[in-house]
Amino acid sequence: MGRSSCIGLVLLFLHLSAFAAEHRFMVFLSDKESSGYSIDNPEAFLSSRAIERRQKQDIPITVEDLPVSESYVNQISNLGASVFFKSRWMNAVLVQMDSSLADDVVELTFVDSIRYIAKGSRLSHEQVPVEIAESFKTPQAISATTDLQLSMLWADSMHNDGYRGEGMFIAILDAGFPGVNEYKPFEHIHQENRLIAYKDFVTNSGNPFLYSSSANAHGTSVLSTIAMDYGEDVQGIAPKASFILCVTEDVESEYRIEEYNWLLGAEFADSVGADIINASLGYSTFNDTTMNYTQEQLDGETAVVTWAAKKAAAKGMIVVVSGGNSGNKSWKYVTPPGDAEGILVVGSVNAQGDRASFSSLGPTSDGRIKPDVMALGSPATVFDGSGYPDRVTFGSGTSFSSPLIAGFAAAIWQANPEWTSQEVINAIKYSGNMALSPNVEMGYGIPDYRLAVTNSTLSVSDIFENKLKVYPNPFHEGKLNIDLKGVRNERFIDLVVTDLKGASLVNQRIEVSSSSDKHEIDFPAVCNGIYLLKVSSATYNKTIKLIKY
Repeated sequence: MGRSSCIGLVLLFLHLSAFAAEHRFMVFLSDKESSGYSIDNPEAFLSSRAIERRQKQDIPITVEDLPVSESYVNQISNLGASVFFKSRWMNAVLVQMDSSLADDVVELTFVDSIRYIAKGSRLSHEQVPVEIAESFKTPQAISATTDLQLSMLWADSMHNDGYRGEGMFIAILDAGFPGVNEYKPFEHIHQENRLIAYKDFVTNSGNPFLYSSSANAHGTSVLSTIAMDYGEDVQGIAPKASFILCVTEDVESEYRIEEYNWLLGAEFADSVGADIINASLGYSTFNDTTMNYTQEQLDGETAVVTWAAKKAAAKGMIVVVSGGNSGNKSWKYVTPPGDAEGILVVGSVNAQGDRASFSSLGPTSDGRIKPDVMALGSPATVFDGSGYPDRVTFGSGTSFSSPLIAGFAAAIWQANPEWTSQEVINAIKYSGNMALSPNVEMGYGIPDYRLAVTNSTLSVSDIFENKLKVYPNPFHEGKLNIDLKGVRNERFIDLVVTDLKGASLVNQRIEVSSSSDKHEIDFPAVCNGIYLLKVSSATYNKTIKLIKY
């Protein structure tokens, strides 16, 4: 809303005056000229992990990453508005103020526009101390195991290979996290100091563990699919990861502010150094119907939260979101931010591996396939921290499919730290059981750890400790090339190519000493899809995934 819209702004505030005196707004600023920060000194506003993540992926730090001007913030505050949060990426601040102040704020020379985002006041500067239990409690009941949701992704093999998310930072954007600070399935996180950071964007309480209603405990259940560690039968998919908890979802009402909370949570996660963001949240309809999105606006561009998800992905994080539970409702499509490009959108399957009837459908309005992949969500095993009673039980929804893929992505990235975020995403998609024929119900299907971990789908893959190269990969038609220069000490190398069902397409033995530096494989005329190249010698054995397109 620019200065040309001042009349509409006044009419809006006259309308709001019939309600509570204070409301919540985003104030957009015109520049960062007096921010006092420089892209040459990113350590002043980004953690070392956040900087390293960008450097490893050749992502530049730009003016967009700079904090907003504190001088501008102070001038807005001096008018009587309460500034609670600041957005670097949008160059904006979230304020709570009497609507009568808006005319004064919009007249400030550095203010570009103001947007009303929620009715009433929810934010306070009063902080609530966080308490971590000295003695963690046993769940009152355990009526489910995590075996199926892990085995469906071959995560049991992943764990056996030693990949449980160690060293990876996962941010959870959700409602509250009650019970995470007091129940034994989460005790290991606190004992090993793997709760890295937390923030409450809904009320600004400073305490993510306050909320205790069933709806508010949604964040606890989502986190549990990744983080639980409670005996052999109750395991999260990446229980050794470190966690960043952000309360962004206000279960008491639905307004656009929750999209901005999502944005602020993503920025916070970025600055702390998150590798993965999971958000089992979606936004299409609101209490104020003028804020609603239409199916046509599911275009990857329109929704605020979609913009935020794309921006988070552009900073080198893997963004994983639930596709939504509207498959059998009038709105059948994935909800924003599920229409964003460059992220992973997850749908739900049942115990038989079929799409759950509630799992939202694609495509986006511009024709892209969504969801991207699927995981168990009908039902998944979760920790219910709502107090009715606190227990390990079943929960259904794409909300629980999404964090399974988020933890899966963390482990795949742990196993392949040289990959970029987009290479991890593509490896996961192309490992799906429907990668040969993706559709708008199942996307690329259910990922398979054994395929996802073996190779980046976008880069040339090295086999013999970076000595033997296979290229091009992906490839189209004709020949695959094997570069033998680095493996002259091997006498023989066996090459076997199979499809995913194990049918042999190529079976060759190369006598390295008598071969040229390059060996060519005539790839058979077969359908596009995923194939496995098994390379072995007297001292080495490895499988690499090939993508034919």
